[in-house]
This record gives sequence, structure tokens and C-alpha cells, in this order.
Amino acid sequence: MRCPLVWGSLEENRKLWESMGSSYLVETKATAPTLFFYNTDDDAYYEDQIIHLKKKLDQLAVPTTSLINYGKGHAIPQTAKDLNTLYSFFKNYLNPPKLDKTKK
Repeated sequence: MRCPLVWGSLEENRKLWESMGSSYLVETKATAPTLFFYNTDDDAYYEDQIIHLKKKLDQLAVPTTSLINYGKGHAIPQTAKDLNTLYSFFKNYLNPPKLDKTKK
């Protein structure tokens, strides 16, 4: 993973890691709803960054959903149950504009 090579270890450089993380970029409740998915047997900094970002989003009342330990390591969900969690999230928050078929 490149992050430790560039920023040093999380334990020794927490402030730098935090300034590079997503939570540093979130400033208002106008942030998009966020789906977190990760496995706790993956590199520890994934979970650490997600915990901080989710806390900030929760404080701003930005909707979040979490899918944790759905598989192994750095992977995407693959079971019907877990994929339905992802699809439900997107169905709930992704609302493309409707086409007015009466106009030509």
C-alpha cells in the first residue's frame, strides 16, 4: 500500500494521515450520502479513516450506511445479501432526473 510509504506509519504520523483523509475535506452537511464497506481483516488504516469520516458525517447529519465484514481483505461484496445492501443504498440516494416523454 502506498499510504504508509508516502506518509509514514499511522502510529507515528496521525496528524498527517488525518489531514490527507476524506474527513478533512468534508465541511458542510451538503456532502453526498456515503456508503462505507470494508473488512476488518484488511489494513488497519482503512477502518481508522472510515471511523473518523463517519463520525464527522454523523455530526453533520449526512446519511451513511456501513457494510462491514462481508468477505475477506480488500474486496467488494459478492453475496446477494450484501449486494442488496449496496443496491438499496444507491436506489435510495441516486435519483436521476426523469425524462418528460411528452415534450419533443
